Order: sequence, then C-alpha cells, then structure tokens
Amino acid sequence: MKLKYIVTTFVIILVAVLAGLYAYDKSRVLETHQSPDGNYVLIVKRSGSLFSFTMPGDGGKSMPVDVVLKDAEGNIVGNSSDTDCGTLWFSIDIFWDVENNEVWYAKAKTINVKTGKVSC
Repeated sequence: MKLKYIVTTFVIILVAVLAGLYAYDKSRVLETHQSPDGNYVLIVKRSGSLFSFTMPGDGGKSMPVDVVLKDAEGNIVGNSSDTDCGTLWFSIDIFWDVENNEVWYAKAKTINVKTGKVSC
C-alpha cells in the first residue's frame, strides 16, 4: 500500500516537471519570421536561464537571444548559439537575402540557408 502512494506521487511529480519544462521551452520563443519563399523559419529565443536579468525599463529588450533557422520540415539548419555571436534582442533586424542564400538577423550577423554557417 505504501509503495502504491510512493509510485503515484513520483509519477505526479514527474508529469508536473515535464509539463513545466515543456511550457518553459515554449515561453522562450520571442519572435518567428518566415522567409519570403516559405521554405525557412527564423526563430528568436531567449538565451540563458529563467533568471537572466535585463536593464531596468527597457521591457526586456536587452536580454541575450539565440537565433535558430529551421527548414520547412522543422530541421535545424543553423543556430547562433553554436558560435560566439552574442546578440541582444533589441539588435534583431531580419533581412532575407534570397539571391545570396542568407538571412541577416543583426548587423554583420548572417546564417547561410543552404549550409547553416553562422557568420558574425
């Protein structure tokens, strides 16, 4: 009988933790931008922990972000967190350079849509 309560409590706690982690990951997405041809999606996510601090009064725009480029099937093509290209949310400015197969996500920061190479 006691084992039944322990297992039930463990399962309830496990489900609650997994639901919390799922909700936290979804809350990290700040912006999404689709390419003009509809083949790619650029996702801007919070970087760092839940308790990352920003400058007071800026509405969170000074928080560090990661930029993830996904193809139409949802596969990750490129990720800014794979490099030392630190970016703050207020500096995000998306420009799709279709002719050169690149997406510019901030000043001098690009992701090649074919190779996934991140340049900064």
